Amino acid sequence: MINSYLTSTSNLDDQAIHLLFSANRWESRDSLLSTLNSGTILLLDRYIYSGIVFSAAKPSKPIKNPKEPLSISWCKSPDIGLPRPDIIIFLNISQEDAERRDGFGDERYEKREMQEKVRGLFEELRGGGSNDKEDWWVVDAGGTVEEVAEEVWKGVLEGLRRVKEGNGEVRSIE
Repeated sequence: MINSYLTSTSNLDDQAIHLLFSANRWESRDSLLSTLNSGTILLLDRYIYSGIVFSAAKPSKPIKNPKEPLSISWCKSPDIGLPRPDIIIFLNISQEDAERRDGFGDERYEKREMQEKVRGLFEELRGGGSNDKEDWWVVDAGGTVEEVAEEVWKGVLEGLRRVKEGNGEVRSIE
């Protein structure tokens, strides 16, 4: 259902698809916790924060005020209690560079206007007053593969340092 939505072969209400993405994460919660508690390191691509900003970026029509998009707060609320990342590695790239990459535009959300909104919301989420502000590691993804890989690795090492400092305790989204 989610894949058919992403490839534009079906349509769903914005709130419904957001909650389906969240339900998909909740479905994996016990498995994630079990794996983390066993000492295994998990690397996840596009976990909670991506879902928040993509839903909030859509020109949605919420029930309360059909002229307003979904708020970041509303989009985050279904994920409260899920495992919180130790580090969020954010690959920052200019819109122009992103559009030149193979496969850009294949999915529903890969349109210039949407990507610009998403970028702004990621900046808002990263810079906001949330308790996870320190979890972000921003990498300039416009560099060479080697440069980007080196910076990503630094972020991974920072995440590992934080896990060690926290005695391996799994934090939750608040």
